[in-house]
Amino acid sequence: MSLIAVLIPLLFMGDIVGRLFREFAVTLAVTILVSAGVSLTLTPMMCAKLLKHRKEGEKGRFYDVTEGYYNRVIAFLRPHGEIRVEASDGNLARDLRNFGSHAASLRDCAQGFFPVQDTGVILGISEAPDSISFDAMAQHQQELGR
Repeated sequence: MSLIAVLIPLLFMGDIVGRLFREFAVTLAVTILVSAGVSLTLTPMMCAKLLKHRKEGEKGRFYDVTEGYYNRVIAFLRPHGEIRVEASDGNLARDLRNFGSHAASLRDCAQGFFPVQDTGVILGISEAPDSISFDAMAQHQQELGR
């Protein structure tokens, strides 16, 4: 859903560029939804169908080669994981120290919606049909200014 939410601004763009990006955003959003549907429904079903559990004697050469590699990786990583679990008090202290330093640095940051160098200028953009003449648009802008 977050991938689709990123595409929402493209749906609301105006003009010819907006129309082009709108088609792109809709196509991408539909593709993401279809991919999510396949991932949540068909993939588990295909795995259940294709990945059968085999007895120890029925496993092939590829399994024998890769299983040794996986066992070595697990044997290497296991002590490191146990150290992290045993040192959880140290992790908590480090995390609290980091949180405190971030909170202290946030106090020094400028806060507010407008930057200090704000000049007080308000910028507005108006849109009109493509068929409008220059004189009509100039009059339209004068009315907006008033």
